[in-house]
This record gives sequence, C-alpha cells and structure tokens, in this order.
Amino acid sequence: LPCDAGRYCPEGTSVPLPCPGGTFSNATDLATLDECTACPLGHACTTASVEPTPCTPGGIASIAGMSACELCSTGHYATSSTTCEECKAGTYAAREGLSQCFPCPHPLGSASGSTTCAICKNGYYLQNSSVSPSDVFAAPTHHCKDCPPHADCSLPSTTLETLGVPRGFWRDSHLTDDVYACTH
Repeated sequence: LPCDAGRYCPEGTSVPLPCPGGTFSNATDLATLDECTACPLGHACTTASVEPTPCTPGGIASIAGMSACELCSTGHYATSSTTCEECKAGTYAAREGLSQCFPCPHPLGSASGSTTCAICKNGYYLQNSSVSPSDVFAAPTHHCKDCPPHADCSLPSTTLETLGVPRGFWRDSHLTDDVYACTH
C-alpha cells in the first residue's frame, strides 16, 4: 500500500491514516504514528500536514506540537511567532491577534496592557471624569485639556477633581481649574 506524505500506514491497514494535528511528515511510506514529527515552535500542523505552517503575525505557537496558532489577546502583541507581550504604557491593542501595539493619539496615554487609550498623558487633565473611555478616545482634545498655569498634572490620569495644586497656591473647589497664588 503506497503511503503519501502526511500519513502513516501500519502493517495490515487498508487505508493510510493521517498524522494527527500537531504533527507532520514530508516523508512517504511511514509505518507508525511515532514516525510523524511534532510540529515545531512558532508553527501549526493540522491533521495530515506535510509541512508545518508558520503562525501569521499576531499569532503564536508557544509550545511544540500545536495544531493551530493562538492569537495574542487584546492589550498584547506578538513579538515573535512564539511569544505575546503586553503593550507598553502609551500604546494599545484593541483587537486580538495584532503584531504591534498602536501609539495613543495625542494627548492620550494608557497603562501597559491597555485595549484603549482613555487617560490624559502628563501635562494634561481629564475635564470630566464621568465620560466613557470610548468617548475620550473618540475626541481626545475635547476631553483632555492643557494643565492650567501653576497646577500639577505630572501624573497620568489626572482629572479635574485630582488636579494638583502646589504649595503657595489654591483653588476654589475641585470643580474648577482656576489656580490662584496665596497672598500673605
């Protein structure tokens, strides 16, 4: 019985059997399942594979013998065909299976592993902290405002309510961005 690549033919069988998912064989006339080769890292091998298929960008095979590549989760990207890593602060990955993270639009920032950019970066403050993250992302310059003179917006995610006021200055309330110098 001729036995094609991607299959093995045990003695006495009338039909070639496929190398199972996670293995492959580009050789012919295999006699046992053990002769099928484990799929290498960074590749996937479906049932009856003749050659390993490399994972596409954004997908990984972190262990040998995988029948399908896995997509990197949101907030992560594939640094190679074997490893996903968290997006760095200031970048985001909104979908699964990305090979890179995208920079946050000006003047937004993000924490590491983010799926969106919804905080204002240093030097800016979020005018209304009750606004949804998707609204902030859709109109960043409408929601993130320049830090007012004499205020402290050095922390990412500063809001109007958390606007820092340095020693020697004051403001009427947590709902205003007007900062005044103290007079002695």
